[in-house]
Amino acid sequence: MFFSKPETLELYLPLRLDRLKEDEDNGIISLEAWGEVMGKRQYLSSSYSLKEPAMYGDGRYEKMLEELDRLSEGAEDESDIPRNKKVKVVLTIKKGKVKKGLIDLESLAEITGDMGFLAMELLGWGIGEKSCINK
Repeated sequence: MFFSKPETLELYLPLRLDRLKEDEDNGIISLEAWGEVMGKRQYLSSSYSLKEPAMYGDGRYEKMLEELDRLSEGAEDESDIPRNKKVKVVLTIKKGKVKKGLIDLESLAEITGDMGFLAMELLGWGIGEKSCINK
């Protein structure tokens, strides 16, 4: 039997915060990276919780949301967003399909200047041709 080895693809994509009341009530941060992936416009959605419960009570969670709001502002066209405002996304591809997609939290911490993003834990992710953010 023949097994193909997964490939890793690293991209820099714009990022926006998906502000859902239910998420904020439960301390969840939902993000969407978007752009050209394997020749098609794709949207990578990821949801996170904070590993350190104290971050919810000391104002760091709200500060992180504000930083993500600022990062999310601006152009809707990927080409209008400078590289230093894009986050690194790492995709694992097998047989031409994305099997795993992760936002690089070190990249996010670097572009926001907030190391609190390193204390996030992935709850779930998905990728598709339609945005999950209701505009």
